[in-house]
Amino acid sequence: MLKTLLQNEPNGLVLANCVASLQEISLTCGKDLINVDAGVLSRMLMALNECNEWGQVFILDYLTRYSPKDEKEAEMVIDRVIPRLSHINPAVVFGSIKLMVRYLDFLSN
Repeated sequence: MLKTLLQNEPNGLVLANCVASLQEISLTCGKDLINVDAGVLSRMLMALNECNEWGQVFILDYLTRYSPKDEKEAEMVIDRVIPRLSHINPAVVFGSIKLMVRYLDFLSN
């Protein structure tokens, strides 16, 4: 059910909680249960604008472990995360920095 929600859920708060739940289950069973395609990635990035700060932390944490397909995707994710650098919650700021530093390895310029 959680995987179905991840594919179809339009509500950012529900999506963030779905990501958090799937991350916890993934840690317990020892395999990644979140399959990221262009649609799921786009929904996660849109959910950053819609969910609360702790939902943003969960999404940023997951995206830090996600490997982008190419340089263009890495650059797009970084561009969407840059506004989080001015967030009032330091966990969101540090999560954004962590993601950007990781994704810089995928950029050539």
